[in-house]
Amino acid sequence: MRILLRLKGGLGNQMFQYAAGRALSLDRGARLEFDRRALNGKPAHERYRLDAFAIETPPDCPNWRLPNDGYTSQSGPRVPKFLRRYRRAFEQDTRAELLGAIHNRNIWLLGFFQSQQYFEHHSALIRQEFQFAKPPEDGAKNWLTRIEKAPIPVALHIRRNDYLPERNPVTSLASCGLGYYERAIAHVAAELSRDITVFAFSDDPEWVRDYLRLDHEIQVVSGNSAIDDMRLMSSCDHAVIANSSFSWWGAWLIGNPGKIITAPDRWLYHHWDKVRQSVPENWARFPICDPYRAGPYRPS
Repeated sequence: MRILLRLKGGLGNQMFQYAAGRALSLDRGARLEFDRRALNGKPAHERYRLDAFAIETPPDCPNWRLPNDGYTSQSGPRVPKFLRRYRRAFEQDTRAELLGAIHNRNIWLLGFFQSQQYFEHHSALIRQEFQFAKPPEDGAKNWLTRIEKAPIPVALHIRRNDYLPERNPVTSLASCGLGYYERAIAHVAAELSRDITVFAFSDDPEWVRDYLRLDHEIQVVSGNSAIDDMRLMSSCDHAVIANSSFSWWGAWLIGNPGKIITAPDRWLYHHWDKVRQSVPENWARFPICDPYRAGPYRPS
C-alpha cells in the first residue's frame, strides 16, 4: 500500500501534513511518498522546508504516476485511471475515517491536517523527527543565549503581513488584536506568579516595537531564518501563539512538561469550529479581539 502526500504551504503546514502522513503510514504499514508539485516557491515561503529536520525523507512519487492537478476535485462522469488506484482523503476526515480509507487501498492525502488528532499517538516519534538537522546561525545562537539566561522565557508570536485585508484582500485569516496578547500574557504571568521575559517573534518586528506594550520585559527577536525562529520559540518555557501553524509548532515543540500555551479562540476569520480542531484541549484560549485593533497598517 502507498500513501501519496501532497505537500503545500509554508513550513508549519508542511509539518502538519508530514506528521499526519507519517502517522498514517505507521498505522497501516504503508509506503509514504511525496507529491511536491505545489511547492514552487510562489509565494517565496512555499518551497520544500522539511529538509530542516532530522526526518528520513520519503521518496517523491514518480511523475508518471502522479495525477493531474485537476483531479483534486472530481468532475465529470469518468473516473481517471489514477483514482481507480488511489482513494482521495481530505482533512475533513477524522483519523478513524483515514484508517478505514487506507484499508487494503492506496490513498492520496489532500489538505492541511492542522490537528494533532492525526498523529498524537505517535507524538514521541514526531518530536524526534522534528529535531533540527543543522546548528543555528550565529545570530540565532546569540538569541539562544539570551533565552537560556532569562529566568522564565515566554515566546510570543504575532503574524500580520499576509493576514491583513489591506495586504491580502482574499484572506480568510484574522490577525490577532493587541487585546488578545495583553490577556494571554497576563494569564501566563498569573499562572506562574513570577516575572517573565517575553521574546516576541513577528513578520513585522518594527510594528511590534512600536505598538506592543506589556507589563513585562519584551525582547523583539529579528534577523533570523524561519527555521531558527521556530528553534528559538521552542527553546522558551511557555508560549503565546497566533492563529498560525508556524507558531503552533513552535509551541508544540517546547520541551518543558509544565508549559503554558495560549491560543486565540478563532483560527479562521469566519470559522469558529476550526480552533476546536487545531488547538489542543490543554492549551488556554482567549478571544482573538478585533483584528483591526492590531494597529495601523504599514506597507512594506
